[in-house]
Amino acid sequence: MSAEERRVRRTLILCVDRDNDLGVKAGIKTPIVGKDANLEAATTLAMSDPEEADANAMFEAVRLYERLRESASPYEDYEVATIAGSEVGGIEADRKVAEELAKVQELFPADGVILVTDGYSDEDIYPLIHSRIPVTSVRRIVVKHSRSIEETAALFSRYAKMLVEDPRYSKLFLGIPGVFMLVLAVLWYLNLLLYGWITFLVLFGAALVIKGFKLERLFRRLPRRRLPVAHPTRSMSNFLYLAGGLTVIVGVYQGASYIYSYVLPSTIIPAGTPWALLLPKLTGLFLLRSSILIVAGVCLLILGKTIHWLLLRSQHFWYGIVSLIACAWFQKVLQEAALLFINPSLPYTGLMISITLGISLISASIILLNSVRQRYRRFFEGEAVES
Repeated sequence: MSAEERRVRRTLILCVDRDNDLGVKAGIKTPIVGKDANLEAATTLAMSDPEEADANAMFEAVRLYERLRESASPYEDYEVATIAGSEVGGIEADRKVAEELAKVQELFPADGVILVTDGYSDEDIYPLIHSRIPVTSVRRIVVKHSRSIEETAALFSRYAKMLVEDPRYSKLFLGIPGVFMLVLAVLWYLNLLLYGWITFLVLFGAALVIKGFKLERLFRRLPRRRLPVAHPTRSMSNFLYLAGGLTVIVGVYQGASYIYSYVLPSTIIPAGTPWALLLPKLTGLFLLRSSILIVAGVCLLILGKTIHWLLLRSQHFWYGIVSLIACAWFQKVLQEAALLFINPSLPYTGLMISITLGISLISASIILLNSVRQRYRRFFEGEAVES
């Protein structure tokens, strides 16, 4: 061999199929040496299993071979080959890889190896090859369109759609957080954000108790027949009627007593003020003092009627819930109106915001209750006309 031939550096571009997919899936014998033979074997393997990563590694080995051959100098020589192990794995696979590598070395005595793998078993293949031929480079092929990623994305999309569209999950994962956000917005507007965590714990705890003790099933298993309008049914409603009426009376008395005892004798309202101006100011002061108790009393009255409708399995129960929410929020509207009665020069922004938020809250309540109403519509079936 001449001195010029000794200076030629031979590099083997090697693809290793350790679990012998070529033999098992495509029936191809290894080792495979040469561009054309590797290209044909890779095509056959891809046709037998389009998801096989070893086929992609073989195509990359051929592509890398062509690119290196185009830029090779007269003192560089390249060859591409594919060897396989055994489907049994372990020592048997490593022994077969070593035997086939020796056969390739006889055909093409390489000075170095560019190892092309699918990245699956690099830690097993690399030491085995490097102990026989120096590995100068490793080229890992990662399939961009991975099956596992596709399945994960499809599964995630399916569960996300189920959480949004399935009523069994949407009311838990969307309804309860939505109610909490609405309540949090109301507390923030009323400068009561300190109670936000308390509200969250109450709502979250109620959801856990209802789901943990299966209270919704107990609610659905109540007798289907309509309860008679008897004394036990009326007891709770009558109590709430009395409590609500008494609360309204106390609120009216408190507001009137405040005006009579503290406002009229004081200098809050200058003497000689015309009644046209005095009456709105007195109304505003009265509302500021008594609106909370008056609204609370009216809410108790509505609550009593709502509970009565629930025990009678009447569809009016849902109207009672909406009325209860609207009445509770109306207290904020009364306070804003009272401030304007006292001082007309104040901006009316607060009143308009209160009305807008009230409309939004009532609308959201109607939408939420309609979905719940569909869920429990069978509970209210067979409703009779209430006497």
